[in-house]
Amino acid sequence: MRTIEDPTLRYQDEAGDWDAALPALRAIGVKVLAELTGMSERTLRSRLWEGRVPHPEERRELIRLVAELSRARPTHREGPTE
Repeated sequence: MRTIEDPTLRYQDEAGDWDAALPALRAIGVKVLAELTGMSERTLRSRLWEGRVPHPEERRELIRLVAELSRARPTHREGPTE
């Protein structure tokens, strides 16, 4: 929504966010995601592996979960030290 003070219209690329989250969601696994979200394993399999796009609320929840888990477990990409 635009206001007089902020006339810039902002768009969110939810499809791009979903595509970016898919590899991490697949790495977490269907069983763990089912436990964390309360969604059925069957539903999650269809969303993650069969190309079905989740409903907007499911999609936002799964993307939020990936972001939360990535903040909780930062990755170290440094090589071994000698």
